[in-house]
Amino acid sequence: MYENIFKYLEFALPVHNCVIIPGLGGFILNPEPAVLLTGGLIPPKYTVTFNPDLKHDDGILINLYKKDENLSYNVASKKIKDLVINIKKNIFAGKIINCGNIGQISTDDNNKIIFVANKFFIFPDSYGLMPIEMSRLVDVERRRAVIGRSSLKYRLGGVAAAAIALFLFTIPSINIKENSSTPYNQQADFVYSLSESFSSMEKKNEKSEEEKTVINKEQTSSRTYYIIVGGEESESMAERLLEKVKKNGFKNAAIVQSDRYRIYVASFTDKTLGNSYLETFRKENPQYKTAWLYSKSN
Repeated sequence: MYENIFKYLEFALPVHNCVIIPGLGGFILNPEPAVLLTGGLIPPKYTVTFNPDLKHDDGILINLYKKDENLSYNVASKKIKDLVINIKKNIFAGKIINCGNIGQISTDDNNKIIFVANKFFIFPDSYGLMPIEMSRLVDVERRRAVIGRSSLKYRLGGVAAAAIALFLFTIPSINIKENSSTPYNQQADFVYSLSESFSSMEKKNEKSEEEKTVINKEQTSSRTYYIIVGGEESESMAERLLEKVKKNGFKNAAIVQSDRYRIYVASFTDKTLGNSYLETFRKENPQYKTAWLYSKSN
């Protein structure tokens, strides 16, 4: 079957960057550099494009097929030629042909061969690379300043506690109630005043800790942003739409439920990254030009 051609194509593309299927067209691997955004970093990636005008045999595919199947060059060339005839017959009949994990080919209204790449296929050089959320230096410094002020208040509180304890251990032992006019009554008042000051400082420190907790909670993302490509009222209808989206090359698509069942192809915890991905996604997938960013609390 013609699926074998695309297995060889998938193997050869990362090595040669451009591989031609004789009589069908050329598949080209395009590297895209990393993109630095306000909220993070999108890693480098590869995209696959198709040029139907590149039909001349470059020998790459036939040599792989020849070696793997232990055939002569002429026999391998004849087999691939027959497979290409079969592929064209199917796509001009209105069928969509899966090109392995790379994408799909079909024809448009003008019977021109078109290729839709699988955006979620990961080439070896990109394996394990994911978008990274990054904080601005000014935000990092602001958080350090807040934590530093809170830490200083705790240290001052500890010093005050130590001073009170030292004072209590060094004053003479006496019953203050025996004579309210003695100097020791003034000493007791002073100790009470220090205790009150320390208590007030403790309350301020507790308040600072609560404020720091609130700041930390605000800095932790409490929402998820989804790239939505469709939605349905019922779960069964949403499942059917999800299968259709996956067949279009978005194998990681899934359903998020709110007031209805929505189909999404990617999700982010950073709104800036989500909007950037959405803009690129619309340009590269005109069939989903109405895709939008949906926000949901975690």
